[in-house]
Amino acid sequence: VLACQINLRLDAQWTGYIYDGNVFGHPADYNEFYLFLHYRDLITGRISVAEDYYGLGSYAIDYALTGRYPITDALQFSATFGYAQTQAVLGSDYPYWDIGLAYSYKFLTLSIHYLDASETFIDPVVSEEKHALFDIRPRWILLLYFQFRQDFNQQLLLLKNNFIANEPFMVF
Repeated sequence: VLACQINLRLDAQWTGYIYDGNVFGHPADYNEFYLFLHYRDLITGRISVAEDYYGLGSYAIDYALTGRYPITDALQFSATFGYAQTQAVLGSDYPYWDIGLAYSYKFLTLSIHYLDASETFIDPVVSEEKHALFDIRPRWILLLYFQFRQDFNQQLLLLKNNFIANEPFMVF
């Protein structure tokens, strides 16, 4: 983490996704690398790259800009606008946005978000099977986080529930 006098912070992260068994009919383990630029914990720009997205044999790049506003000491409003560059692997790209509220108490944070996306640059050559892997319908997401240290926002996702599609799943 690098910080400077103008309240900028640069973070780099690496996440390895390891799945027990097959996802989409094949092993889907992959790595994702992130670069974040934070301004005063109010605005964050992010870029991430997955070199073998869900083990599908191609890369995915994700760009996002998130704004946060503290309503009280415990309640925070946030909104994100992003773009998932996944045409090479899924057959289309996905601009997306979400809006939400988060409530924090000591080391726990509970948040609820509304997420929506659309498809762009649809590639007719990519198989329908790959194209149909991701459901981009609007959805409500409920998250529960543990925060281990204030300066390193390591968050363990305990619950992520897609209320609209009724597809509960966990992500680490």
